[in-house]
Amino acid sequence: MAVIISLTRKSIEEAAIVPYVVEQDKLVDMFLQNPGSYQNIVMQGRFEGGGSSDGKTIVKEDILSELDEFKSLDQFDLSFDRMMDQEQVRIPVFSQVTALVRMFSAYVSNVMTVFEEEYNSFLRRYRHALHAAGQELHPIELGNEDLTDLERAAKARLVKGEFIGAFAYDRIFNPEVMKEQVIRFPQKNYSLGKRMIETAPKDSAFFTELIKFLLRCCYISHNLWFDLLAHMIYLAENEPQKYRRTLLVHWIEQDSVFCCNLLQETYDSLRWWTSNQRKDAIEKTLTGIARGEVSLLGLKPKWEES
Repeated sequence: MAVIISLTRKSIEEAAIVPYVVEQDKLVDMFLQNPGSYQNIVMQGRFEGGGSSDGKTIVKEDILSELDEFKSLDQFDLSFDRMMDQEQVRIPVFSQVTALVRMFSAYVSNVMTVFEEEYNSFLRRYRHALHAAGQELHPIELGNEDLTDLERAAKARLVKGEFIGAFAYDRIFNPEVMKEQVIRFPQKNYSLGKRMIETAPKDSAFFTELIKFLLRCCYISHNLWFDLLAHMIYLAENEPQKYRRTLLVHWIEQDSVFCCNLLQETYDSLRWWTSNQRKDAIEKTLTGIARGEVSLLGLKPKWEES
């Protein structure tokens, strides 16, 4: 199991560096707009080849660093408190969300690709060693101790606030993915992501950041990671004090992008509701999700219709 965890850790780190082509004139714009970011690219050696005859350069983008747990959205006031013009609210936020969607999709896809390549390479060597010893390859059975080691590795990232890297373990290590990799779990319905949410620190500062991440993750992943928030909603409904249901409702109401999608109302509509009206509607919807009457997966991106 230690080998597989090591391969996963390597995949999560290597998948963060993605090469992309930049035209020479764009490099000048990059420097003028963000000298600090440009300097980091140079200092970290993320230029490849230094240029080409067609006037293009390959830059290795550190996607995980750029994503930064979606904290770039903190620069905007996403709440409904200020009655701002629709365009003033929508355009810059939409532009930033779109950029995060692109980077997040590239990172998650790269994680799975790198892991499959690394794991298949390991499996070939493992199969060859077994063949040399006159043995056949059998499914690798994970025990409860193995899952404990796995949770410890993911939790180490979680407690440091490295949410994307932590939950990337969950996207790789779930029974549906691993059944194709001849790895069997002791429990068919095992979910590393759910375990991390259940055992995450419950202090207000940490839980606030976790809630904000899960809300943003829903619309940035186009609901592909919706199950993580759905589990938090379920826990908060059944143990409201332990899983800080009031805090969850508060931050949903403060995130106009997610709130619009959750309540299936446009920004133009919801911004005229009072805070208490929105919170009452949020409470009812969360109860419906916890009871299985409403699905996060089926929600349409209503905020984009504003």
